[in-house]
Amino acid sequence: MRIGIFGGSFDPVHNGHIIVAKRFIDKFGLEKCIVHPANISPFKTSAISKISNEHRMNLISLAFEDTPEVVVDNYELNKGGVSFTIEFVEYLNDLYPNAKFYLLIGTDQAVHFQDWKDYQRIIEFVTLVIENRNQEMDEVELAELLETYPQFKKPKLLEVPAIDISSSLIRDKLTDRKSIEGLVPDKVNAYIIENNLYL
Repeated sequence: MRIGIFGGSFDPVHNGHIIVAKRFIDKFGLEKCIVHPANISPFKTSAISKISNEHRMNLISLAFEDTPEVVVDNYELNKGGVSFTIEFVEYLNDLYPNAKFYLLIGTDQAVHFQDWKDYQRIIEFVTLVIENRNQEMDEVELAELLETYPQFKKPKLLEVPAIDISSSLIRDKLTDRKSIEGLVPDKVNAYIIENNLYL
């Protein structure tokens, strides 16, 4: 079984996340794509969500309910504390011992991947997939990046078009009581409005 791992804050989830997930699924023929929100990022320990974990999970579930390959996993939120990828990967390996895992990371994360906890252990379990959004890195830059990690199994690339949406943009708009229509799925927008989130 081919399983993709797509983590992040998803605070809130938006249309860009959905586009990336669908590209990820299609490119690698994934039978499952596990979307898992981080509780606290080890690189953003001061960034605390304005909404509850329950609301965040409900928003993510609504966003991906029409993408049958996506499984939303709340392991990190239930565990609490700082979220480390190695712990989640080991948890998945116990659940799916015969699966082939693909871990999606951005180019910004790839540059600093050696700073991740037990990064060498992570790559024992997964094939890295680097999301190269709007060709943020050209072929020369990517080659130079890969050369810095000679011990890696060769990472795969996922080319993604420019997506001018971010969770921080959405939070700012909501704080200013501006519309986020078109930036998130309609059901997500309705849920945010109904529950007065991010105000």
